[in-house]
Amino acid sequence: MRRVLGNVAVTVFAAAAVFMAAGTASADDSTFSVAGPVGKDGAKSVAQCPAGSHLIGGGYRSGPAFTNGGSPADFVDSNGPSTETPNAWEAKLHVYDVRAIALCERDRA
Repeated sequence: MRRVLGNVAVTVFAAAAVFMAAGTASADDSTFSVAGPVGKDGAKSVAQCPAGSHLIGGGYRSGPAFTNGGSPADFVDSNGPSTETPNAWEAKLHVYDVRAIALCERDRA
């Protein structure tokens, strides 16, 4: 399930994480988000949590794409934990650009 908020499409459970600036730590400094590179023209984007942290959620950012009649012109091919890259979130749109966002939590010592 996803929703479009202005210019940002996110998975509902990860909405709060996506609105944080990439790399910005939370008040307790244990959670933070990491943005992957932009996947252009239908390419996949992968955001990986760095060493010393683990993935707890994620989402994606993309601009809205509509036809002249107002119908959605693109759809999500993937949006979830990566099956190829450990500790990472991946997102892919069918046609347009997308940026994956990983929500990470620092490992406890």
